[in-house]
Amino acid sequence: QAHYYLGANHGDAGQHDQAVTHYRDALRLQPGHLQALVGLGISLSEKGLHEEAIASYRQAIAKDPTYPEAHYHLGVSLSSADRDSDAVTELKEAVRLDPGYPDPHYTLGVIYHNRNKGTDALREYQILKDLDDSLAHELYRTIYPE
Repeated sequence: QAHYYLGANHGDAGQHDQAVTHYRDALRLQPGHLQALVGLGISLSEKGLHEEAIASYRQAIAKDPTYPEAHYHLGVSLSSADRDSDAVTELKEAVRLDPGYPDPHYTLGVIYHNRNKGTDALREYQILKDLDDSLAHELYRTIYPE
């Protein structure tokens, strides 16, 4: 567990090289550690290693397909890798698993906006208003820049 917590602390501090090292150590000691797989994916993604991040999230989903955070982060990495169709599928799965999870709604709204699907983006904004007003405001500014 110590390596997982060290990875999380380094990741939170933006020290993703160190986070990756500790998450990998945690996974050597406890293969399939769900939070370590997701944390590893986040740090790999922050380093721009989206394909490696995607693989880490897929391992987490294989271990627990009902873990919405893994689907959310997989969706974000897929979008970063210019695979928006796959990203939308994963983000919708995160929402299906946890309808009250605001982050997938925000990311879906941004993707829809970028794909000129204004009605879909606005729908995500409307949902987000009830979940996280601050994040909804941020999405609104993305959809309707000043």
